[in-house]
Amino acid sequence: YLQALGHRIGRMAEAPTRDRRHLAEVAAVEADHVKLLAALRPSQVTPRVKEVTWMIEELRVSLFAQTVGTRGTVSAKRITRELDALFAGHLD
Repeated sequence: YLQALGHRIGRMAEAPTRDRRHLAEVAAVEADHVKLLAALRPSQVTPRVKEVTWMIEELRVSLFAQTVGTRGTVSAKRITRELDALFAGHLD
C-alpha cells in the first residue's frame, strides 16, 4: 500500500482531475463503510465487516496505482454491494 501511495503521489500532477474523480469514488464507499461501523455494536464487527476495510485499500491501489496490482478484482460497485448486504444482514 505504501508503494501504491508513492505511485499516486508521483502521478498526481499528471492528471489532477482524474485523481479527484478517483478520490471521490473512494470517499463515497468509505463514507458508507463508516456509517456501517457506526451502526454496529462491537460484537457485530465480524471478519466479513473488517474485510471491507481491505477492499477499500485494494480499491485505492486499483485506481491510483494500477501497475502495483491488487489481490483480486475490486470495484466501488462490488464494495457497495457488500456494504448493502452487510447493512441488511446486521441491521434487520
